[in-house]
Amino acid sequence: MTTVKSHQREAVRLRAGIDLNGKVSSETSLRALAALARFRETLDEFQVKTLRVVGTQAFRMIDPADPFLSAVEEILRAPLEVMSGTEEAYATFQGVLSLEPISNALDHHLVIDIGGGSTEVVLGSSFRPLLAESLPLGGVELTARSAEQPPYHEAFFIKLKSVCHRQMLEPLSAFNGKEWQYTYLAAGMAEVFAELKGPSNKAITRALLKNLMMRYIQGEIMPGIIPSLTQDKWMILPAALCILDTLMAILKIDTVKASKGSLRQSLLLSMMQQPASLLTSV
Repeated sequence: MTTVKSHQREAVRLRAGIDLNGKVSSETSLRALAALARFRETLDEFQVKTLRVVGTQAFRMIDPADPFLSAVEEILRAPLEVMSGTEEAYATFQGVLSLEPISNALDHHLVIDIGGGSTEVVLGSSFRPLLAESLPLGGVELTARSAEQPPYHEAFFIKLKSVCHRQMLEPLSAFNGKEWQYTYLAAGMAEVFAELKGPSNKAITRALLKNLMMRYIQGEIMPGIIPSLTQDKWMILPAALCILDTLMAILKIDTVKASKGSLRQSLLLSMMQQPASLLTSV
């Protein structure tokens, strides 16, 4: 049985600090490295012997020669593994399904993961991914493209959905003709959506997303209204709503279940197979 000894999370907005040449700004680098130094202190406190350091979309955008990458490895005293979009998608799929009840091994599942810099869409059966698309369109990325600041109006959401549709239509055509029985939204934004819709067991629908958009426009949804809605997540919530709404429209999805599984669970499961008494993933 696995016991969580510590869970730390800090929003450093890495993607927002990467320029078109893949260089990380000094301010963003300092902020991110300071957060990693605090993580290293916790690792030392628990005398962690095995560490896996994984980077996703934002790290894929960084110039391999940028000194920020070597600084990450130096602070954490471990090699940095930058996952490809497909690797991230497959691992997220396994992480989500690890926490979901599977009654029929033949059932097909679609997993959606809305991150800061990308959105992963994976189709598979049981724990075997069959098809994956990593879309370079995440909450932070789409928000940055808009170059607008709140308060947001209805026209802003229409603009975001138009961008999403143009970017998603062709890549998602790979899912045409495919069938699946269940659709899940990976932890992260799933937690926000689940809390915003209230204690009901109802799944996420496009009607719910439209309602959340209107509540956001009317100023009813503000940072801290629910525990999971931090200032950073509030800023990218419009983008996340538009990404999921467009995905559901293109793929003709009626309902989505908010899952507690994510990439993190997949990484921890893979590490648990290693012969070590204390394992940690950052």
